[in-house]
Amino acid sequence: MKSKEEACLSIDMDLIRKNAYLPVKLAELSLEDPDTALKLLQAWGTCTKKIDVLWNEVVTALERKDMGLNTRIEMARIKIDNAKCVHVASLVQQQTAVTHINGVTERMLELDVTPVNIIAEIAGLDREIENSLNR
Repeated sequence: MKSKEEACLSIDMDLIRKNAYLPVKLAELSLEDPDTALKLLQAWGTCTKKIDVLWNEVVTALERKDMGLNTRIEMARIKIDNAKCVHVASLVQQQTAVTHINGVTERMLELDVTPVNIIAEIAGLDREIENSLNR
């Protein structure tokens, strides 16, 4: 048990640490939320709030900003995942189209329908039409 004198002379290391690092935390906060950082700095300078209270408010504000950052990171991940899904769907559509074209091409070859044959067929029809008109 501490004597009365020891209790009066005891040093609250946590309070000293908070007092020492409060400017660092305020500087961090000023990058994310300058208005809040300025209000807390003014409260510190005018001694209207105790160090423990200021420390907790700064840490809470930084955590809110971190949660905002984490939310933005998560939203970016979701957008990337959605873009990947759209890309995959596009690839599936392209593959389906290619498969369809290949199927049509194979069927045309089976029926001996080639561009050369089609042109020859059209030319033959043209000749028939021309002959029928000349009669």
